[in-house]
Amino acid sequence: MIDANQYLLRLMSVIEQFKLAKRMVSTFSASSGDLAAIVNEESLALQNQFDRLSVPNVSEEIAQRREHLVQKYSQQLQAELPNRIAHVGNRLNQNELILLVALFEAQMKDIQREILRQEPALLKPDRMIPLGRIVAVGRDAIVEEEIEREVQEVDRKSVADRAQYFERRLRIDWFGGHVVSIVKESLDLRNRVIHAEPDLQVSDTDVDTARWVTFAVPYYCCLRASERYPVAFPGWISKTASAQGGSDGA
Repeated sequence: MIDANQYLLRLMSVIEQFKLAKRMVSTFSASSGDLAAIVNEESLALQNQFDRLSVPNVSEEIAQRREHLVQKYSQQLQAELPNRIAHVGNRLNQNELILLVALFEAQMKDIQREILRQEPALLKPDRMIPLGRIVAVGRDAIVEEEIEREVQEVDRKSVADRAQYFERRLRIDWFGGHVVSIVKESLDLRNRVIHAEPDLQVSDTDVDTARWVTFAVPYYCCLRASERYPVAFPGWISKTASAQGGSDGA
């Protein structure tokens, strides 16, 4: 069973947590007092390291060199802090993108599993399963194994192939196929961050796109699935349910 409320609550919780974190970073970066406090703390930490390493009766020249180094470090840190904070903002965008795509992929696999459970005839028809195995483990266990095998197989396909599978096999299109390129954009960006470019810039627009993908595509697929399997997809407002509700109220 795919519960609409649980998925939407989980998704909105992730989005709100990242929004809060970004707001806190923005507020922090605008506070000159907070930035000055960081500079002072880091400079004191460096000075304490020197103090721990110092020997009795250190020469005045060495003491002056250390003091000069601490001052230079303080000045450099003060100059670099805004840029470092910008990097923190990008890390938040990267991590939100990664988590949103993970939610999207997990939900799409759950949708596929549930539809195949409701209608096992949709499984690949040319799969040959030995009779002895069916007798040994039972039909239900075999069906579950085949469902999971097919889910994992589809998950390894390209975005376009996944969308095609949903449309041709499960009879559920992704907004008529018009959003495939948008989904691919978010997934490709996630893959670049994880596998190739850990410092890649992820913009607020990129995050907004991933939010839309993670909300709209699974929601639409569940909306369509609920029309055929209303018990398995509770909480999704289908056209059929809306029509019935209107008729009952008349």
